[in-house]
Amino acid sequence: MSKVVYSCDGEWSGYDIYQTRKGFRIEYWSRIQGCRTGIKIHVPFCDLFPKDMDMNADWNSYYENGQMFAEQCEFIAGNRCLSKGWVVQ
Repeated sequence: MSKVVYSCDGEWSGYDIYQTRKGFRIEYWSRIQGCRTGIKIHVPFCDLFPKDMDMNADWNSYYENGQMFAEQCEFIAGNRCLSKGWVVQ
């Protein structure tokens, strides 16, 4: 599992990445008012993100694998939205 937490105006957001039998599940969460929280996406294994990939390892000098995955997962073929989440009130 990989967990990333960040802060914006004193409120917290982040995402968790879990490996499943068929791919990765990413769960976005936020405490920032007006942002979406509870979003869950399943992404199958692919050449860019293979099985047993260490999401905490460095992708390059700016990103970790998990951060790159979180930004790219919606563009990976075969992804599936498990929950669209809701807006934080």
